[in-house]
Amino acid sequence: MDINKETVRELKHGWTTVGTLAAQLSPLELNAYKGVLMTCPGSAYPGEGNDAPVWVGGPLMTADDGPTGGFPIVPGSSMFVPVERIDLLYVISTMENQKIGWMLL
Repeated sequence: MDINKETVRELKHGWTTVGTLAAQLSPLELNAYKGVLMTCPGSAYPGEGNDAPVWVGGPLMTADDGPTGGFPIVPGSSMFVPVERIDLLYVISTMENQKIGWMLL
Protein backbone atom coordinates (compact mmCIF):
# COMPACT_ATOMS: atom_id res chain seq x y z
CA MET A 1 0.00 0.00 0.00
CA ASP A 2 1.27 3.46 -0.88
CA ILE A 3 0.61 5.47 2.29
CA ASN A 4 0.99 8.77 0.41
CA LYS A 5 -2.19 8.01 -1.50
CA GLU A 6 -4.11 7.29 1.71
CA THR A 7 -3.17 10.41 3.68
CA VAL A 8 -4.09 14.08 3.33
CA ARG A 9 -1.62 16.94 2.90
CA GLU A 10 -2.93 19.05 5.79
CA LEU A 11 -5.76 19.15 8.32
CA LYS A 12 -8.18 22.03 8.69
CA HIS A 13 -10.84 21.93 11.37
CA GLY A 14 -13.28 24.03 13.36
CA TRP A 15 -16.55 24.28 15.24
CA THR A 16 -19.81 25.83 14.08
CA THR A 17 -22.77 26.92 16.22
CA VAL A 18 -26.01 25.75 14.66
CA GLY A 19 -29.46 27.33 15.00
CA THR A 20 -32.93 26.98 13.56
CA LEU A 21 -32.08 28.57 10.21
CA ALA A 22 -30.00 26.72 7.62
CA ALA A 23 -26.45 28.11 7.42
CA GLN A 24 -23.19 27.04 5.81
CA LEU A 25 -21.15 24.59 7.84
CA SER A 26 -18.32 27.03 7.12
CA PRO A 27 -18.30 30.06 4.82
CA LEU A 28 -14.62 29.41 4.05
CA GLU A 29 -13.92 28.21 0.52
CA LEU A 30 -11.63 25.41 1.69
CA ASN A 31 -10.91 22.40 -0.49
CA ALA A 32 -10.95 18.91 0.98
CA TYR A 33 -8.88 16.06 -0.45
CA LYS A 34 -11.21 13.27 0.63
CA GLY A 35 -14.22 15.00 2.24
CA VAL A 36 -15.53 16.45 5.49
CA LEU A 37 -15.84 14.61 8.81
CA MET A 38 -18.45 16.11 11.16
CA THR A 39 -19.28 15.33 14.78
CA CYS A 40 -22.27 16.30 16.89
CA PRO A 41 -21.12 16.33 20.54
CA GLY A 42 -23.20 14.34 22.98
CA SER A 43 -23.20 13.79 26.74
CA ALA A 44 -19.45 13.02 26.73
CA TYR A 45 -18.96 16.80 26.53
CA PRO A 46 -20.31 17.99 29.93
CA GLY A 47 -22.03 21.34 29.53
CA GLU A 48 -21.18 21.40 25.82
CA GLY A 49 -23.12 18.46 24.41
CA ASN A 50 -26.05 19.00 22.08
CA ASP A 51 -29.67 18.47 23.09
CA ALA A 52 -30.91 18.03 19.51
CA PRO A 53 -29.64 16.55 16.23
CA VAL A 54 -27.88 18.67 13.63
CA TRP A 55 -29.19 18.12 10.11
CA VAL A 56 -26.79 18.29 7.14
CA GLY A 57 -27.74 19.00 3.54
CA GLY A 58 -28.09 21.75 0.96
CA PRO A 59 -29.10 25.40 1.36
CA LEU A 60 -32.87 24.79 1.17
CA MET A 61 -33.17 21.95 3.70
CA THR A 62 -35.19 21.79 6.89
CA ALA A 63 -34.62 20.09 10.24
CA ASP A 64 -36.96 17.18 9.71
CA ASP A 65 -37.29 14.01 7.68
CA GLY A 66 -39.82 15.39 5.20
CA PRO A 67 -39.15 16.05 1.52
CA THR A 68 -36.80 18.97 2.29
CA GLY A 69 -35.21 17.39 5.35
CA GLY A 70 -31.48 17.03 5.64
CA PHE A 71 -29.59 14.04 7.03
CA PRO A 72 -29.48 14.05 10.86
CA ILE A 73 -26.42 13.61 13.02
CA VAL A 74 -27.70 12.76 16.50
CA PRO A 75 -25.75 13.92 19.57
CA GLY A 76 -22.78 11.65 20.13
CA SER A 77 -22.54 10.64 16.45
CA SER A 78 -20.36 11.54 13.47
CA MET A 79 -20.75 11.59 9.70
CA PHE A 80 -18.34 11.71 6.77
CA VAL A 81 -19.38 13.34 3.48
CA PRO A 82 -17.10 12.98 0.43
CA VAL A 83 -17.38 16.55 -0.89
CA GLU A 84 -14.62 18.76 -2.28
CA ARG A 85 -15.66 22.06 -0.66
CA ILE A 86 -16.94 22.63 2.86
CA ASP A 87 -18.97 25.70 1.86
CA LEU A 88 -21.36 23.41 -0.07
CA LEU A 89 -22.64 21.84 3.17
CA TYR A 90 -25.40 23.46 5.22
CA VAL A 91 -26.53 22.68 8.77
CA ILE A 92 -29.67 23.32 10.82
CA SER A 93 -31.21 22.14 14.09
CA THR A 94 -34.55 22.26 15.87
CA MET A 95 -32.86 24.13 18.76
CA GLU A 96 -30.57 27.14 18.97
CA ASN A 97 -26.92 26.97 20.07
CA GLN A 98 -26.15 23.42 18.98
CA LYS A 99 -22.55 22.62 18.02
CA ILE A 100 -20.97 20.69 15.19
CA GLY A 101 -17.27 20.01 14.83
CA TRP A 102 -15.72 19.53 11.40
CA MET A 103 -12.44 18.43 9.92
CA LEU A 104 -11.42 18.49 6.27
CA LEU A 105 -9.74 15.31 5.17
